[in-house]
Amino acid sequence: MSDERIERGRRQFQTVCVACHKNVENGEEPIEQPLAWYKFDKSGRKSDEFQSVRSRWFGKEPLRRGKPEYVFLTIKRGIAGSTMTPWAHLGDETIWDLVSYVLYIENKNLNAEKEKGGE
Repeated sequence: MSDERIERGRRQFQTVCVACHKNVENGEEPIEQPLAWYKFDKSGRKSDEFQSVRSRWFGKEPLRRGKPEYVFLTIKRGIAGSTMTPWAHLGDETIWDLVSYVLYIENKNLNAEKEKGGE
């Protein structure tokens, strides 16, 4: 996770990911989107309304699978049944840049929370 890779990831994030995840470094909250095909409530009962999901708020919500290789696969393959589409067309190097940036944001937030706790 070099500084250069993180910066390339930041620029790519602002180009591709910001539409759903928003500008995480400015504290913008990600958008909530309906899953157009998903008509069940959270308990699994059929519903007349579409379920909505909010994009991951990096640095505020912990990653479910935070190892670099898992973040890489999530970006590359997407998450089936969600609004996270595959981004394999970006290429592996660009995806690794994004992984570096996302993990940088995660670590930056964790360190800030630790510092708050120490006050």
